[in-house]
Amino acid sequence: MTLEELNKYRGMVVEINLIKDQINNLYNTYKSPSFTDVGLSSSNAVSPVEKAVNKIQRLEGLYAEKLFELEKQTHQIEYWINSIDDPYIRAIIRSHYLLGKSWKDTSKLVYGYGNYYNARKVVYRYFGRE
Repeated sequence: MTLEELNKYRGMVVEINLIKDQINNLYNTYKSPSFTDVGLSSSNAVSPVEKAVNKIQRLEGLYAEKLFELEKQTHQIEYWINSIDDPYIRAIIRSHYLLGKSWKDTSKLVYGYGNYYNARKVVYRYFGRE
């Protein structure tokens, strides 16, 4: 496992959360579509509800696909974390990369005080970056 793969994992989590937010926003019933969205100017009139349902279905398919990929990656990372001997490094990687906590929160959790550099430095040294 590399640092880049762990960062990519964090990015995937953010992307999946944003897709879920986008789906939830489409269920907002207080927002009415504009006339251009309805398709009144064209001969193929499509209802705004139908358009919203199609978009929701497409996004839910994308969401399920990304979630499945994230699950596979989570299992790979968990397996790799369990092979690390140092419990502090395991805890830091789990907290920052799997749980999505900031470096400051991770340091506070692991070391008892929230300094941005403590946990980050340990992980970067582990990967040979510092």
